[in-house]
Amino acid sequence: MSVLLIDVCHTLYSSNTTFDFLAHYFSDDPRYLRLEKRRQSVLQRVRARLLPGPDQVRADALALLEGEDQTTLVMAAREFVKSLPAIEVTHSYLQSQKSRHVAVYLVSSSLDIVVAELAQILSCDGWFASELGFDGGVCNGQLTTDLTAVKDRVIQSHFKGEQDIEFVTDNFSDANCVPLVKSFRPVFQNKDLRARAFWANKPTAEPITYD
Repeated sequence: MSVLLIDVCHTLYSSNTTFDFLAHYFSDDPRYLRLEKRRQSVLQRVRARLLPGPDQVRADALALLEGEDQTTLVMAAREFVKSLPAIEVTHSYLQSQKSRHVAVYLVSSSLDIVVAELAQILSCDGWFASELGFDGGVCNGQLTTDLTAVKDRVIQSHFKGEQDIEFVTDNFSDANCVPLVKSFRPVFQNKDLRARAFWANKPTAEPITYD
């Protein structure tokens, strides 16, 4: 079976869907606005680039969801995804693969409530995402599963033995998946020289680029 595994944020959509969903959900909440200001600060950006590891701002932002009703969050995610700006070239590639009867799975570190809605809209065969924790239908503000930098585990657990797997993504942290798939296709903007340099010396297929 031929399989296409494809990322979501900045691969299919020009969005960090986790933070953009939270901004949508907490649009008038000063707690989130303070966190967003902290996330956009120069110090935080430098720290994120030089000190890779757990994203404390993300954890603090997700903590704001503690006590929120699961049904309310799912409905909010359903409304949120309608406004996401698509990256047309990767959407076209996804559709071309579907027309060849390739099985398509979204594999994203974004929130499951968002990725599930996108998978339905795109008529995907399945999806994998970071999972929000719920206790009795109420969010506990934490992730029970975080796919950041560990999508290789998805491949090893769910697609082991498949000979024809392609992975399409913009994430540098997904480079650990290169040896596990037949074709690894990076995605980046034409003007992104850092991304072009990062992928240049890795055994990848021709990148998907866009303006």
